[in-house]
Amino acid sequence: MMTLHLDGFTVGPFQENCYLLHAGPGGQAILIDPGDEAEQLWQAVEQRGLRLAAILLTHAHLDHVAALTPLREQSGAPVYLHPDDSWLLAEAHLYWAQFGRNLPPIAPADRPLADDELLDFGFVRLRVIATPGHTPGGVCFWAEDDELLIAGDTLFNRGIGRTDLPGGDAATLLRSIRTRLYTLPKQERIKVYPGHGPATVLADERNHNPFTSEGGWLA
Repeated sequence: MMTLHLDGFTVGPFQENCYLLHAGPGGQAILIDPGDEAEQLWQAVEQRGLRLAAILLTHAHLDHVAALTPLREQSGAPVYLHPDDSWLLAEAHLYWAQFGRNLPPIAPADRPLADDELLDFGFVRLRVIATPGHTPGGVCFWAEDDELLIAGDTLFNRGIGRTDLPGGDAATLLRSIRTRLYTLPKQERIKVYPGHGPATVLADERNHNPFTSEGGWLA
């Protein structure tokens, strides 16, 4: 069985976590949430001798997509996004303009993501778990065989994604976490890699996250 490698990169002014999944030098790779610093991310791909098979987006907020266009052009890799976040991707450059950054409009995703869809790239299988709330089309990627969950901004180490931005809804996000993530098997073994901040363990969040635990802040 191949050993899956996960390399994380914290990029941009929002300190967003981008993840590179691969099986070692010379093989295919998947890039998840290329938030910024395209040159650094592309250099990481080239230094490892990898070929990007896909670019996956957990959601389309501005801090998760700023490096998308140059990486897409350099690699030719298709971009995957849930259709409910298409409008956010189309407007990302407008939000960047509010921070004084001139970013060209980003082209639409190449392929739609669907809830419970299985993405098989040979070296890794990822189950798409729809977790709306932070954004309408937010998803997580679960690699069951490798016991890891790429959570985007759905779930953090002792936190959750904010819901005060356009399209956000706190009740929906809490329901997504409790019914879709906290019901996964073997939670004590699932490592959670969030869109911001350090990694955590799913069972620890279920038991101790102050926003989602029974009797917690959003109970």
